[in-house]
Amino acid sequence: MAREILNELLDKYADYGIGEFDQLPRVLQVSPFDQYGSTYEIYQLFGGAEKLLQAVDELQKYLYE
Repeated sequence: MAREILNELLDKYADYGIGEFDQLPRVLQVSPFDQYGSTYEIYQLFGGAEKLLQAVDELQKYLYE
């Protein structure tokens, strides 16, 4: 499920740009992310908020390599 969330984030990035990563808590509250649960529940899928932020940082690194 964590991979699905990252894929959805990539889709948001493609549609709306890098600003979506900067607004992560807000983004996780709207569709399609709301289907995975609350923001807190999504964080827990990654092992906590810090781990999710690390995953997003890694994702951004790959996008710009």
